[in-house]
Amino acid sequence: MSSKAETAKAKAIADLLRQQVFIGVEASNAQENAAKSGGQQPRRERLLNVISVMERDNAKGSGAAKPRLLCITVKRNRKLRLHKVKMNNTIAEISKTWSMDDVKAIEFKEPTRFSLLLNHKYDFSSSDAALVEGFVQMLVGFCNKYGIKPPRYINTVSGAPGAVSMGSTGTVRPKSVFNRAAQQGPQVVPPMPGYDPSRGQMDGSMAESQVRPRTQGRGPGDQSALMRRMTKYVADHGGDVSALVPMGMQPVEE
Repeated sequence: MSSKAETAKAKAIADLLRQQVFIGVEASNAQENAAKSGGQQPRRERLLNVISVMERDNAKGSGAAKPRLLCITVKRNRKLRLHKVKMNNTIAEISKTWSMDDVKAIEFKEPTRFSLLLNHKYDFSSSDAALVEGFVQMLVGFCNKYGIKPPRYINTVSGAPGAVSMGSTGTVRPKSVFNRAAQQGPQVVPPMPGYDPSRGQMDGSMAESQVRPRTQGRGPGDQSALMRRMTKYVADHGGDVSALVPMGMQPVEE
């Protein structure tokens, strides 16, 4: 199925869920009663993202994969939730619900396969890599911003602890995507605006306007801030952040 068809399918599923289960934080009593008349237990939550997946439960060993929906929602009190939903014909039913704090680890296995460590480890796969990336990107952002402790990131480009401590994971994608590109030849990352590699700092007015005041005039602090910016810039443009060498250190010769 093409990416355009997958996107249309995801939209249709989202519309169905909004009618039956996640009716919105400002839904009227009439909307709630309409959902209840269909045998549902509607929730006043806004649906933010949904992806259709095949689930394999690692705790139960090998077994047939089951079709499921993963949904991210928000309540009126701004509490975010991750739901696992199963479909019975055209009837949706919530089978599991977690908060962002329940997400302990996120791992990419392939561009279309990922796992989540919740109460135990779940493996999920989908047929569209772009939808997987978009869903995981949103989940990571919410976990970092609203979770008490960000989860561990495994086999992702910008899932290192340093990226999490900065409050952003940058670009979250499977490493395998970039590994394949590396085999095809080196990737060219556009030059960082205003950066003079011979001086190791920002040039002219760019330095004054873009370096945060708290890092100015602190020597090593300037270099650390610039290194963080360079790491995020390279990751966002599809480069290999593992090849960056901290300032003051010599690259390891092959």
